[in-house]
Amino acid sequence: MDETSVKLYQDAGKGMLVARACRLRRTPRSLVQNVSRKKLRSAMTHAALLCDDPEAQRALPQLLIAGEASMTAEQEQLVRSVLPEHIVLLRIKKGWMNADVMCWLAQQVQLSLRAWESTHAVIFMVDAYKAHFGSRVLQAFARRNIMFHLIPAKATWIMQPCDTHLFSQYKAHLAKSCQEKMLARSEPSLSWTTLAEGLVDTIEQIMHGRHWASAFAQDGLNGDQHSVSQRVWQKIGLAEPTMAGTRCPLSNNSFLFFLATVFLQWEISLLILLGHWRACRPKPRSVSLKKQSC
Repeated sequence: MDETSVKLYQDAGKGMLVARACRLRRTPRSLVQNVSRKKLRSAMTHAALLCDDPEAQRALPQLLIAGEASMTAEQEQLVRSVLPEHIVLLRIKKGWMNADVMCWLAQQVQLSLRAWESTHAVIFMVDAYKAHFGSRVLQAFARRNIMFHLIPAKATWIMQPCDTHLFSQYKAHLAKSCQEKMLARSEPSLSWTTLAEGLVDTIEQIMHGRHWASAFAQDGLNGDQHSVSQRVWQKIGLAEPTMAGTRCPLSNNSFLFFLATVFLQWEISLLILLGHWRACRPKPRSVSLKKQSC
């Protein structure tokens, strides 16, 4: 899972202008959109869930988070009317991921993957953003038997499949889809409803229309080093696969990375055990004391 910002104003980018458009560009009648500063700053967050199993990918929820300042309650209802069941819109105070949303997402992931519980082990991978792995979040995933995996900080650009394989195609398709819908409807500017329809089309065509197992393999997230892409080996400074031994690594960089990984996994395990202990321990009985009159 990884988040990306979905802007209400989709920039068309550079393209070819005919001679008449070039002349109009130097006049007040130039072919531009009148976009307010508020619209330029308005956006919502897409928490994109990507899976290496194509059937499970279609079952996974896709979460959209909008801030109250960017989207009104009326616009929220209009957007929800065009979204299918597996795409969920949350309108909260700030349109970004937090611990409460992560706990809610743990429940939704468990419900959507019930058909795979008996045959598959679910591993939830996120980056090291602090809202992703607080104690409440780890407890929520542990109670649902979902294994939690943290991608190392400052390494998402080479080890996060959403960053390495998805978002560039996603953003290009979304901009194209929104522009086509605006032209078909002769809309002067992009509305939240049209943006939502573009998102639905992008999720269906890009996220559900392609298989992502190779993306996980090339980023080294399938348990086999032989499938890791050459680009990843070059970025981490290795020329070929390295067998992990039982001894402590000797080089300084490897040793520090080894210690950081051990302590991080130890801390996560401790928080999960603490969550289980808190959930299973008996609650103290409350006793009310009444003042007796003499």
